[in-house]
Amino acid sequence: MLHFFRSKASSWIMKIILGLIFFSFGLWGVSGIFAGHANQQIVAKVGDVKIGKEYFLHVLQQRVREANKALKGTASITVEQAISLGIHKVLLNEIVNKTILDIESRDLKLTAGLGSIKALIKSDPIFTDKNGHFDRDKYEEILKRSSVTEEQLIADKGKSLINMQLLSAVTAISNIPATLSIEMFKMMMEERYIKLYSIDPVQLMNKKSYKKMKIDAAEMEQHYEEKKESYKVPEKRRATILVINADQIAKNYKFRKSDIQQAYEEKIGDYAIPEKRDVIIWTASDKKAANALHKDLKKGHVKKHKDTETVINNVTPDDLQDVVSEVVFDVSKTPFITDPIKTEDGYQIVKIKKIKASHTQPLAVVKAQVIDDLRQQKLSEDIATLTQTIEDEVSGGSTLEEIARNHKLNIINSGFFHKSQGKLNNGIVPEMVKAAYDQAVGEDGPVVEVNQSKLFILRVDAVQPEHIPELDAVKDTVRTDILFKKAKDEAAIIAKKLQSMSGNKKATDELVRANAFIQSKTMGWKTMQTIAKDKLAPKVLEKAFSQKTGVRDLVETPSGFVVIETIDTKPVEIESKLREYKETKSMLMEVLNQDIFGQYIDALKEKHGVETYDEEMDTLLS
Repeated sequence: MLHFFRSKASSWIMKIILGLIFFSFGLWGVSGIFAGHANQQIVAKVGDVKIGKEYFLHVLQQRVREANKALKGTASITVEQAISLGIHKVLLNEIVNKTILDIESRDLKLTAGLGSIKALIKSDPIFTDKNGHFDRDKYEEILKRSSVTEEQLIADKGKSLINMQLLSAVTAISNIPATLSIEMFKMMMEERYIKLYSIDPVQLMNKKSYKKMKIDAAEMEQHYEEKKESYKVPEKRRATILVINADQIAKNYKFRKSDIQQAYEEKIGDYAIPEKRDVIIWTASDKKAANALHKDLKKGHVKKHKDTETVINNVTPDDLQDVVSEVVFDVSKTPFITDPIKTEDGYQIVKIKKIKASHTQPLAVVKAQVIDDLRQQKLSEDIATLTQTIEDEVSGGSTLEEIARNHKLNIINSGFFHKSQGKLNNGIVPEMVKAAYDQAVGEDGPVVEVNQSKLFILRVDAVQPEHIPELDAVKDTVRTDILFKKAKDEAAIIAKKLQSMSGNKKATDELVRANAFIQSKTMGWKTMQTIAKDKLAPKVLEKAFSQKTGVRDLVETPSGFVVIETIDTKPVEIESKLREYKETKSMLMEVLNQDIFGQYIDALKEKHGVETYDEEMDTLLS
């Protein structure tokens, strides 16, 4: 699955999307994912913690939305695409790993100090400005946009800090034996001259002999009976869907100046900017060093300590340790240098450069926000009234078509679809598919909210039951399957023949010329790193760098067969590549640490118990 995932993520834009999805996961953790009622469906159980299906899907949807928002229209990915790429399985694995570490830390009664947690948050690049300093405004904006409270972030970062401490004790490798690192380096840097012969059964089927091949009725019947289950047609449903588009309703809203003024005055406290200060902080390990530093700063020798200063702009009392905050925000003049302040990290001396008084933003500055708040408030009221009206009309016997005409709403006629189908047309979303399979034929369901801008009510019009079609209905498919099987068997014979011709260039060339479907490719002087860019199947790459010179190996891949021959090799001279060796050794240590981490996680999974439910994962959108 991971190889498939990586191949799909090869483009730079997909890498960005995936990075955004998992970066946001790393930032916010999985708070709230374990909540739910006792009888909920679950996708995994980790120790005594259940990961609910609905909450897992919610987290996946949230990550995709955050990624798309961060990309700002340069690209986007849907939840369906994320699932088709296997992202949901990688995300579940990340959540399981985090959960198992949380459980182990809990059992070991590990804790993290509030000061350390705050320091971790302030050092997070997502909260810093271009100079690497903590930016309070940016911090508050990100929390607001992500609907995460400061308490939730502190709790989650506390768990992350504890887990980091736990892992650092497990994976602290400083060196590896030279015999191992040198051999690994030689293997990675060795150059090989390789030739590949690919035989694709689909290409083989283009031969005239296959196009004219006759398949008698008995063979068709036998193949059909043996593979009957593979021709099963899933249950399909057709529905009529009444759509409520909130954005369409809200776009015609207009507000009077007096309404905007009144709304601003009623919530004027929301537009207040707290007092902020620009400061420089110096830290000393002990009182003696702090006093010497303070003496220097008082004399104006600030440049002397420039390398050790930390400049932070727009700080509020919450951004500093309590003992520091009390001193800094008691100062009323600038510039001002405090006396050394004892903290849990040593001693701090703070220079207050600038005081920015608290103030209320005028209406002219926040007018757009006020109007948006008014719009959202009115829309919520209108949607609540409309949905209640629609449900009353449905209860009174009105059809969806009549309701759509009365309220000028859109109707979707879906056509037949099945629950595992990929992308659907006509604006049909996964929530609609799920509703269609939860309702009986002819039944009008409740109003369902997809997101803040879309709601719907659905009626199932018809059902096509799951069935295995008769042979006559799928005979073309059966014939193609039989031909492919024959082509694959022939491709295997040709591949083995090619393999047996090792050392016989003339016979090999004749066979390749006689069969256009055999694709040959020479890859001159490649290392493991450079050949990886050619996107070879992992099994092919592994064989290419493990076989002896002059030997041919045969590998079966999803698309057919590949015969690999190493024509020549150039052993690496390690003395001429010492710098590369050091870099590789460092990378190998990281790989070994990752391997130890993996083994540790596996041991914890065995200790606490982990169960995953593939059926629920495969039907996330059902």
